[in-house]
Order: sequence, then C-alpha cells, then structure tokens
Amino acid sequence: MRGPAIVLVLAGCYSPSAEDCAYKCSEGACPAGLTCVANYCRVPGAEDTCNGSYVTAVAQSEPIVWWRFSEGPGSTIVKDEMNNADATNSGALLGAAGFLPADRAAVFSGGQMDCMTAGMFGGADFTDASDFTVEAWVAFVSGTGDRPIVGKLGYVGAAEIGWDFRIASSGQLQLRTCNGSTCSTISSSTPVGEDRWWYVAATYRGAATTSDAAEIYVDGVRIGTPIDFVPGPAIAAPSPPLTVGCVQGNPTPGSYFSGALDEIAIYDHALDAQEIAAHFAAGD
Repeated sequence: MRGPAIVLVLAGCYSPSAEDCAYKCSEGACPAGLTCVANYCRVPGAEDTCNGSYVTAVAQSEPIVWWRFSEGPGSTIVKDEMNNADATNSGALLGAAGFLPADRAAVFSGGQMDCMTAGMFGGADFTDASDFTVEAWVAFVSGTGDRPIVGKLGYVGAAEIGWDFRIASSGQLQLRTCNGSTCSTISSSTPVGEDRWWYVAATYRGAATTSDAAEIYVDGVRIGTPIDFVPGPAIAAPSPPLTVGCVQGNPTPGSYFSGALDEIAIYDHALDAQEIAAHFAAGD
C-alpha cells in the first residue's frame, strides 16, 4: 500500500547524496557521479532499468496510448510514449511524486484549468465491436461530483457520445459509454478510498463475443461480476478529443478530477485477468 501522492520532486533539485535511479534527467543535468541514461540519472556501468519491471509489463501488453507524466513542473505538453496522443496540459501540476520510486505524476485540483486534452486520435474511438482496456494509478482526494480519469466523451448537439473511465461521486469506479442516444455504465461493487495510490483498470470485450462483457479491476483483482455492456454504434464524426482529468461538457468540460494520476494506458484489446494482476504486482 502506498501513501499520499501530493509530494513534489522538482527537476534539478538534487540531494548531495544522490542515488542511482533517484532522479529523472529529461529536463536537466545529473548530480556529480551520475550520467543521464534513458531519462534517469544512473551510476556508471548500470545495466538494469529504473522501474523496469512495471514499464516492461506495460510495454509488453502493447498500449496504443501511454502517458507516464514524467515531465517537470510548468510543462505544457505531456508525452504519449506511443507517439499517438501527446496531451496539452492546461494547468495540472506536473513533477509530483509518482507511485513508482523516482517517478513523477500529475496533480489535479478539481478545477476547469486542470484539464488535459490530447486531440482526436481515432484509435481510441471504440465501438460495440471493440475490445479495449483502460488502466491507471490514482490517488484521489475528497470532493463532490464525478472525478473523470480519462475518456473520449463529447457531445453531438445535446447528446453525449464516446466513453470515459471515472470515479463516481459514490467513490465507485465506472466505465461509461454513450452512443448519442443512451449511455451504458458498469460500476465497481465497492468504492475506492482516498489518499493512497490505487491501481484501477476496466476491460471490455465486444469483438469476439455475442454477450459483451465489461469488467472493473482494483489493485489487480476483479471487483464484482462481468456484465453485458453495449456501447452502441460507432462514434459519429467528428469524434470527441481524448481528455485526462476532465470530461467534455456542452460546450466546455463539466467534471474534473481531484488528486493525482499516473501511468495512464489505453489498449485496443482486452487485457486478461493474469495481465492485469501482473501489472499491479509489478507496480506495487
């Protein structure tokens, strides 16, 4: 179990006794005795990887979008490791301590200016015939209303269309999709608590099944029973943008995350229970 997320690690502020893998170096030089290798300050001759177990597990599962939030404070662009959907940061605080050692996360205050948007990437326009997975590490703080984690949800006229993964006002995780006329929702059977890191994931299998099953996972364990879940027909053009920490309203974002987000990944296939358990175990 990990503690609260709201701790800043500022780029370039190194301690006198800096250790291997203790600092990211994408924005600045490393302290004496260390060199910058693959965005981490490393001791000479190091052959392993920093945070390698979790990073390797996610990479092997082949996400189509993967925001690691490795940027420092003040960054306006959050890199997608898959080069499909870099996100524009409008005000979230980057550079906070992530759930992985020596890593970073994004902190959202629950305000409209904290929204991140990542364009109209069509690879995440999922339909009722799609398989997909969404996963993240979250540490949310108390507040009111829904807390969107990530989604591709917008409006055509007055009708919602697309999908989003969120913590509802009840504290339950929800995967929701809307087809322009109706919305379908699956919720976790129990709420998640506040002020610590949780691994959360949702999967949907529509491509090869007659009964479309959606599942919610918390800390690598399925919560509740899979249910039939029909997102509806293909998302109509123009597709809504990908958003992080907010959900599109009409005409502006209408719900906002409060807390910290890290390692958000989207897959165009459904991870199985063993893969999800392995991702959690690698990061725990």
